[in-house]
Amino acid sequence: MFEEVRIFNARGTLKRTVKTKESSKRFWEKFYAAQGKQNSRIEIRPKRRARINPFEFPEEPKTNWDDY
Repeated sequence: MFEEVRIFNARGTLKRTVKTKESSKRFWEKFYAAQGKQNSRIEIRPKRRARINPFEFPEEPKTNWDDY
């Protein structure tokens, strides 16, 4: 599972897309602040996780014993 980090320059154009295993917005802001590019915009697309609904279970097969 990778996070997609989209990095924009000061004009707002997409500069590049970085895929990282674990990243936070603060890490990338510090990374660019160290390079003197504080005004560049950073967007992070969160990791996609499989959603499991505990209330959705498959129906049990019906048997003839349910009639009695």
